[in-house]
Amino acid sequence: MLLVLAGCSGFFLMALSGLAEGRGRRLPRVLLASGSFIAFAPAFILLAAAGPRLALPGALRLAALLLSVPAAWLLFRALVLDLRPPRHPAAAGPADPAPSGPRVPPGAGPRFLSERGLYALCRHPGVPALCGFQACVALAAASRGLLVALAPWTACNLALAALEDSFTFPAVFGDAYSGYRARVPFMIPNAIRHVRRKP
Repeated sequence: MLLVLAGCSGFFLMALSGLAEGRGRRLPRVLLASGSFIAFAPAFILLAAAGPRLALPGALRLAALLLSVPAAWLLFRALVLDLRPPRHPAAAGPADPAPSGPRVPPGAGPRFLSERGLYALCRHPGVPALCGFQACVALAAASRGLLVALAPWTACNLALAALEDSFTFPAVFGDAYSGYRARVPFMIPNAIRHVRRKP
């Protein structure tokens, strides 16, 4: 239970980091974000490596282990690859297409509104990516604790995404985020939303 609470505190610290970023306080943002990682990562690892085990079939555990590889790749894309800032226009070659519009509003620093990769589908792909990765690892390791933590950690992650969407990112990106929200859905990709609306 303590490790589950430690993981939840990681999301809380990340929320505070986002609020500090919205106020332009860099040092508190970095310290809180570092504290978030320090709180969450060891809790995740310890729950996966130790604690009570579930009596799961070997075939299910193997399938979950195999699925954890693409799940880890999607999580890495959501948190790192698809958030890489675009090249500066001066560094673009003559054959490169012109940018469709500003992606780095004044005052946003190195942050930008990504619409590449997973961020073309929704604004917070890290939420389902982390949930899927955690579920795969929990089943592969037969970890009761990691499965128990899946619901509260996903709830905390959703709450963090909602807080960022309502307060942090509008403060960081200003009016540019309103247009971004109009183009990119919060969590459910547009294609799925259109399918669900069909009679």
